[in-house]
Amino acid sequence: MSKNGNLVILAGSGLSRPAGLPSIDEITEQVLTAKHVSKHVIYNIDEELAKSCRQGTLPWNSYVEFIRQLKDFVDPYFQNGFQTEASYEDLYAVIEKIHASQDVDYQDPTFQQFKTALRSNINDWFKRHEYNKDVFDGPDGPADQLFENAFEMLDYIRDMVWQKVAVSPTSLDYFGIFNEAYTDQDIRQIDIFTVNHDTLIEQYLHQRRIMFSDGWGEEDGEIRHWDDKVYDHTDAKVRLFKLHGSIDWYIADFENSIELVQSGFGPAQHTLRTDSGHAFAPDSRPMILVGTLAKAEKYFGRTLADIHGYFRASKLISDCLLVIGYGFRDENINNCLFQWLASSPAKRLRIIDENRSVFARDIRFAKNMSKVELKEGKIEDFTWKEIKAIVFE
Repeated sequence: MSKNGNLVILAGSGLSRPAGLPSIDEITEQVLTAKHVSKHVIYNIDEELAKSCRQGTLPWNSYVEFIRQLKDFVDPYFQNGFQTEASYEDLYAVIEKIHASQDVDYQDPTFQQFKTALRSNINDWFKRHEYNKDVFDGPDGPADQLFENAFEMLDYIRDMVWQKVAVSPTSLDYFGIFNEAYTDQDIRQIDIFTVNHDTLIEQYLHQRRIMFSDGWGEEDGEIRHWDDKVYDHTDAKVRLFKLHGSIDWYIADFENSIELVQSGFGPAQHTLRTDSGHAFAPDSRPMILVGTLAKAEKYFGRTLADIHGYFRASKLISDCLLVIGYGFRDENINNCLFQWLASSPAKRLRIIDENRSVFARDIRFAKNMSKVELKEGKIEDFTWKEIKAIVFE
């Protein structure tokens, strides 16, 4: 049995796939095709709305075409033993670097060389295909104008991601493993850390009337305020930590100050009010982290800093960490995992995933196979009894 009967779980998209949520490849396809997309404040995925809008030479169509050409340009960099092409997260990370490189103080000569080569490639493609030639009026080609609008491409990708995962689950029956762990008298505390943006775990826990703490305080009108103290002062056996944000988190403006709030009234495109009548003006899109290389730089603000602090602390009280469906794409989390794994001979990593080479993208884990064990299969095919044996025996 692990120290103090603690079950610590790190969950990725593989936990949500059996509920009908899209894979990384399917979200990438949506980003590249812009199927049923139109822009009204945000980039909407809505077939009827898209039909009513004039398509073709809109500026944002050029952003999508840029992303397609960027993928063709960078795919060779991502062809290796565990990946054959760039995903939407990889593309987001590159575009985020393009956006950062527009700053006059940006210093990264290697990336600037990459950007020069990309500029030539983009200008050549748009010129040969005469694509949206009336939209771009610069004498040097469209690339620099597209670079300057990199922030729009980042918004577009985020909008595709959160809308694709903000769908109703087909079934949450396989989440019964959480209920069985909750009722197991051997388990004192369950800490669930997830990189998923969806709210499937919350939905299941609410359905089963399982009390849990997620770092947000009591409801205050239409919002909840962040209060990490609830993690340490709660009778809840289950604690939930969302490492990459959530589709129901919003950055809101309140009397010229910015606050991250949680609200079930999203997508929030109106004023959110507290019980005392205070009005919060939320951003039109949720606060989620996207990207691979860029994520480590984006754990900003009190909320995510608090959550990642708990991630580091929670592993210290457990000798075994259960990983479910996590693709090892976040460098910051990978570093944290490896440091914990190397901190003691007793530390063990147990992975449930249908992809045998899931952790091969970080060679450090592959070199520690005596402490890392992969149980190949789909999470919905495992019983709680089997999972308990994997973690505690």
